[in-house]
Amino acid sequence: MKKFVFKLASVRHHREMVRDREQQHLQALDVTLETARQRLAELERERAQAQQQTAEVGVPSSADEVLLRAQYLERLRLRIAAAKQEVARLERDLATQRQRTLEAEQRLEVINQLGERQRDAHHRAEERETQTIADEMSALRSARSRRP
Repeated sequence: MKKFVFKLASVRHHREMVRDREQQHLQALDVTLETARQRLAELERERAQAQQQTAEVGVPSSADEVLLRAQYLERLRLRIAAAKQEVARLERDLATQRQRTLEAEQRLEVINQLGERQRDAHHRAEERETQTIADEMSALRSARSRRP
């Protein structure tokens, strides 16, 4: 009997490539999210330090100093808000990408299962053919042994 050939091998290869691409994108998003979280933490530490320094200084020496500190803290507040929005967006993107990666993995698994079923069917057909040949040979031997 001829060798088993999975006719959807090119589809399986394509789905493997799609899955790999989705996994790479997921990993890249994960790294980007971690970087954004670190940046947010840095900004929050910077704000805490600035607020502590402001409290330690006490009464500022001039109105300009008060204005500069207030402007600096406001810019930090805005940067922190933007960083929080970026982290939230990246978390949503990561959840979406996890779903896409899972779906790509499931599509690949369907093709792999189909290939296994076809391979099993091929092996069963091969075994039936082998058994049929063995039965025919046995029948021929039996018929020859009965002839005088």
